[in-house]
Amino acid sequence: MKDIVDGRIDEILEITSLIPTPELKPEPSSRILPKTDGKDDDIDYNYARENYYNLIE
Repeated sequence: MKDIVDGRIDEILEITSLIPTPELKPEPSSRILPKTDGKDDDIDYNYARENYYNLIE
C-alpha cells in the first residue's frame, strides 16, 4: 500500500526515480573551414608589417 501511495505522489509531483541514467555524450561538430586564397595572406602580411613599422617609429 505504501509503495502505491509513494508511486502516485511521485507521479503527481513529477519526481523521477533515483536510478542513475547514462549521460549522453555530445557528438563532435564538424569544422567548417573558410576558403582561403592568396589575397588574404597578402592583406594580413601588409597589415602586420605596417603595424610593426608603426611600433618601431
